[in-house]
Amino acid sequence: GMTGQGRSSWPRVSFAMGFDRRTLRCGLVMVLAGYATLLSMVVLSNMGALQMLHEVEKSMRKGDRSVLEKPVEPVGKYAYAFYLPYDTSLQQMCALYVQVKDIAKLTDPELGAELVLLHIRDVPDQIRSLLEEQTKVKFQRLHIPKYKENHKLWESFAKFSGLAALKYERVIFIGINTLIRGNLDYLFHHSTYVAGIAAPRIYWLKQPMITAEGPIVLDPIHPMMISVGHGKMISPWLLDRSTSELEWINTYFLEHAALFDSFSSLSTEEFTPGATWYKFWGKKFQLAPTEILKQTRIVHFFPGQEPWTTESGHIDTLPSAELRTIFSAWYDSASLCLEVNST
Repeated sequence: GMTGQGRSSWPRVSFAMGFDRRTLRCGLVMVLAGYATLLSMVVLSNMGALQMLHEVEKSMRKGDRSVLEKPVEPVGKYAYAFYLPYDTSLQQMCALYVQVKDIAKLTDPELGAELVLLHIRDVPDQIRSLLEEQTKVKFQRLHIPKYKENHKLWESFAKFSGLAALKYERVIFIGINTLIRGNLDYLFHHSTYVAGIAAPRIYWLKQPMITAEGPIVLDPIHPMMISVGHGKMISPWLLDRSTSELEWINTYFLEHAALFDSFSSLSTEEFTPGATWYKFWGKKFQLAPTEILKQTRIVHFFPGQEPWTTESGHIDTLPSAELRTIFSAWYDSASLCLEVNST
C-alpha cells in the first residue's frame, strides 16, 4: 500500500485493531442512534405530564370522569390561600401577616370565603398567635411528595402541592410580595376555566408570561388540578430544569390558563419616576398616577422595591407620593407584627 507522507497512518492503525472504515461508520451510526434514543426518552419524560394535561382536558370535554382517582367533594365553596415562605425572617413573616390581615379585612363576610395558610415547616409562634387573634385563618400542614424533598424549588411549589389538601370549588392564591388595596372577591365569580387555572399576564416580562406570585385563581377539584395536587403533573425532570416557579407554571399552563386583566399585576414601577414601566397604565388610560392608584386593588412590589427593604423612617425619601402612600399603608398594616417581634 501507499506509505508516503500524503497518506495518513490512521488506516494502518485501524486495520491493526481489526476495524475498517465501514465498521467505524456503522459504529458511529449506532452511537448516534443510541444518543438520539436517550434524548427522545428524556424529552418524552418531560412531555409526559404535558400529554396528561391534554388527555385529561380531552376526556373531560367528552364527559369522561374516569381520569379522576376518586370523586372529590368540596368542603367549602371559596377560600383565600396563603403559604409560609421558606424564609421565616421577621420581614417575611410580617409580610405574610399583612397579606392575611388585609384579605380578612377586605373580603365580604357574607361571601363566606375561608382563609387557609399552607405550611411545610412550623409556623413561628408569634405569627401564629397574631393571626389567630386577628383573623379566622385555618392552618393546613402539607406533606410534600418525597421526590421534591430538599429540592431547590421544593417549598415554593406549596400552592400546587397543597391542592390535594384544598377541597374547595375555587381558591385564590396571593404571594406576599403584594399589597392588597381592595376587595378581590370578584375573582371567585369568573366563568369555568378549561384547565382549572386563571392568572393575569406579567406585563413587564417578555410575553407571553403569566404570574406565579398571584393573584392566581385555582379550582382544586378540577381534574387537572387534582392531577397537580397528587404530584402527577409535577415532573421531577422538568422541576430539575426549572430555574423558578414562574418558569414551571408557564411551561405547564400558559397555553391552558384563562387570562384576566393584567392590571391585576400592576407593579410599583408604575409610580417610580425613571423606571422602565413608569406610567405604563397611566399612558394607556390617560390618567394621572394618583388616579391609577385609586383604581388599583392589588400592587406588586417590583423586585428590589419591597417595603421590608426600606425602613419606615425612610419612606419620606421615596420618589413619588404614590409610593409613599403604598409603603405607608404596608407599614401601618405590619405595625403590630413589627412591634411584637421587636420585643
